[in-house]
Amino acid sequence: MKKLLFICALLLGTISMANAQGGGRQMATPEERAKRSTDMLVERLKLNDDQKASVTKIYLEQSKAQSTLMQEAAGDREAMRSKMEKMTTEVNAKIEALLTDAQKKDFKAYLEERAKQMQNRQMGGGGGGK
Repeated sequence: MKKLLFICALLLGTISMANAQGGGRQMATPEERAKRSTDMLVERLKLNDDQKASVTKIYLEQSKAQSTLMQEAAGDREAMRSKMEKMTTEVNAKIEALLTDAQKKDFKAYLEERAKQMQNRQMGGGGGGK
């Protein structure tokens, strides 16, 4: 009985350690990332069906390009970050071109909020968000 309890405790400890080191966390697929980003904007900006379809396509292309970029970067984080920033700027410009004037204002406010959240995370201030 003691051996069985010891084995169970050892197994539970091993599983806990693996999850604590990120073993239970998987990267979202490009489709999942695009859907999550699109859904956020649909809710925030009240996109119509045509806008939603266009934004989904833009985010899907970006997500696939980012996945490829991460694989090709081979550890060169600075080069990858530079390319990702450029890609994000281009994507935001494409999305903004689809929006009405009122939506553009909300989109700019949304981007500013995200920038502040990222800055807080980098400074160790946690996530934020809604």
